[in-house]
Amino acid sequence: MMRSMFAGVTGLRNHQIRMDAIGNNIANVNTVGYKASRVSFQDTLNQTLRGASAPTINRGGINPLQIGLGMNLASIDVLHTQGNLQNTGKITDCSIQGDGFFILSDGVKQYFTRAGNFSMERDGRLVNPSNGLIVMGWMADINGVVNTNMPVTGIRIPLGQTIAPIATTRIEFSGNLAANTNVFLRYMTQSVTDASGDHSATITYSLKKIGYNEYEYEAEVQNGSITDGYGYKGIIRLNENGVVISNSPGGAFQVTPTDGTPVWIMGPQVGQLLGGAFEAHYTGVQQSNVLTGFTGVPGTFDRTLIGMDGNTVYLRYEITATSIPNRFQWRIVEDPNHAGTTDIIDGGMGTFDWDSSRGVYNVSNVTTIVRSTVAGAPDITINPPSAMTGPPTFTVVERAPEDIPADTIEISDGSAFGGEGTYTYELRNAANELLTVLEFIVTETSPDNYSWTLRTKNGSVQSGGSGTFNITTSTADPDDTDTTIRLDNGVLITFGPMNPGSDPPTFGAGRMVGGQSSQVQIRVPEPAMTMTRVYDSLGNDHILMTTATKVDDNTWIWSTVDEYDTPLGGGRILFSNEGELISYTGGPITFTPPGALPVIINPDFSNLSQYAGAVDNDEMAISDFNSPFQDGYPMGMLQGFNIDKSGRIVGVFSNGMNQNLAQIAVASFTNPAGLTRVGDTMFEESSNSGQPQIGQAGQGSRGQITPGTIEMSNVDLSQEFTDMIMTERGFQSNSRVITTSDEMLQELVNLKR
Repeated sequence: MMRSMFAGVTGLRNHQIRMDAIGNNIANVNTVGYKASRVSFQDTLNQTLRGASAPTINRGGINPLQIGLGMNLASIDVLHTQGNLQNTGKITDCSIQGDGFFILSDGVKQYFTRAGNFSMERDGRLVNPSNGLIVMGWMADINGVVNTNMPVTGIRIPLGQTIAPIATTRIEFSGNLAANTNVFLRYMTQSVTDASGDHSATITYSLKKIGYNEYEYEAEVQNGSITDGYGYKGIIRLNENGVVISNSPGGAFQVTPTDGTPVWIMGPQVGQLLGGAFEAHYTGVQQSNVLTGFTGVPGTFDRTLIGMDGNTVYLRYEITATSIPNRFQWRIVEDPNHAGTTDIIDGGMGTFDWDSSRGVYNVSNVTTIVRSTVAGAPDITINPPSAMTGPPTFTVVERAPEDIPADTIEISDGSAFGGEGTYTYELRNAANELLTVLEFIVTETSPDNYSWTLRTKNGSVQSGGSGTFNITTSTADPDDTDTTIRLDNGVLITFGPMNPGSDPPTFGAGRMVGGQSSQVQIRVPEPAMTMTRVYDSLGNDHILMTTATKVDDNTWIWSTVDEYDTPLGGGRILFSNEGELISYTGGPITFTPPGALPVIINPDFSNLSQYAGAVDNDEMAISDFNSPFQDGYPMGMLQGFNIDKSGRIVGVFSNGMNQNLAQIAVASFTNPAGLTRVGDTMFEESSNSGQPQIGQAGQGSRGQITPGTIEMSNVDLSQEFTDMIMTERGFQSNSRVITTSDEMLQELVNLKR
């Protein structure tokens, strides 16, 4: 009778312990990082009333007879299941998604917790706010490197920390350089009038784009015709700045208006800016050098040319045989008899074929440019020999000036001087063609002393054009200089100072040469440009401008200057016919700032492409050229920090840079259920938990850290209430066993009565 009572007592006692565990779980249902406990029971040693017997041949076996002596606690387990995460938005709150524990320390002993509701105290240390224990991990060095192989230490956020500047060593360029980048060129319709001014023709220039800055052109004439020369059609090419770099065959052509006299048109010349122009020459002497002594026998021919400035150049034409029959080489050199008077600037050599019936043919199109050695002398362009029947003829594009004899221009047009008044004079060229009407306005300032002013009916006075003279003493203002006028049709006329010793007063000899340029429309594409802010070793910033300029099909040049336009580097970028980068050259970009180390920057163009781009309102292709990355930065102050999934604490600095400050350590255990609770939602190592495996979150068996959240208790209230009911029923039933056993004992006592 006593066994059942003692069994009931064990049931009461142990169900009470289970109820205590349930009560503790429910009490901590909202405790951050709390892990619920579970109580397990086991039966107690049984009393054997009869042992078991083995079966025999004629009798079966008999099972043992045993009576249990109650129940006992098997274990009180800590359930380390994952709790739900609650978003707090607080930077220092952390939770572990998976296995592992945060490490806290009081400087002597380490504790382990799942409660990551940390805060930062006044010294910048990361602590548990309930007890002040310091969160453990690893601190980064000055370069932001964290060594997780070192022992853990308390984490301290270095408030006020600065990050040292880093000089720029690399710039990445990217974007698209427009493949359709090209100079827009148009020569406007040109109206030319012959020297008489009575006959005009209109020239229209058609252009066809055939390559990068390369156009095929041809002139068509209305109200006239092309009567000489071959420069009315050809191929002109400009460089990236709109400068003429070639014109083949180049030279000049002659236009004769209907019923008029010829006008020579000189095509754009190498070196002219903004596409050059077709220049109409109205006056002056067209110079040709016919080698009249050439009959197919090599020889030398001395000739002279007069430049538009009136200076003489002395040339020698050398004709020599080649190894090919009937093919000759021609050269233009300085006449050795006048050494030092002439410079050969460009060209000067070519070939042609010859026979007596055909004359000159198969001429190499090489233009020669010569110049007098007189300071400021203009270039003289000599075209190669013309294909013709007869000896070679070299045509000079620039026309020699037409001399104006002294005394040709006079006041009063040949009659005696009549004193104060306005006099007119018709200015004609050597062909007696009227060029303009000049007006001389004469004012008497005192007896026999006069002042004069010149005006032209269809032009303007460029220099001079006024003075004084005395009609009786034949003296003029000693400061009188040449007078230069430019007519509306481009004719430039220069004549000498006044000679008052004649009656009427006349002017000194002069020269006359004319020309008028066609109008040209040209739009030169701006280089693609990007601005990059870079830094030196002291953190000073510098602005670099890098431009990419197209110089040929699939070829660009790049150059970099500083804010003062000082060249710092440059090179070439090549693309394939499919717009892909082939190679680039040049660099590094270098400069030395005051007080800082030299800056050496390697440019990287590997992300560039070359495809056709959109065009703007001016029909210019639009390139997208930028420099999104450079690896330098200035000094920065710590402004804040973030925590990532691996537990790294990353500082955010005022210069926009991020750098590692520390790393939160996470510990894992072989048997986390073996840890010993020590309060404050903390555990400590026990002999059955195993040693802590400390490392970085997310590595090994350690879970990842979720910043800005905390882990809630893993207590399941529905499970706890169910366990509470079961525990209550178990306790109640065991108490009934005791009371029933008591009643049975009472009946036994009553047997004696």
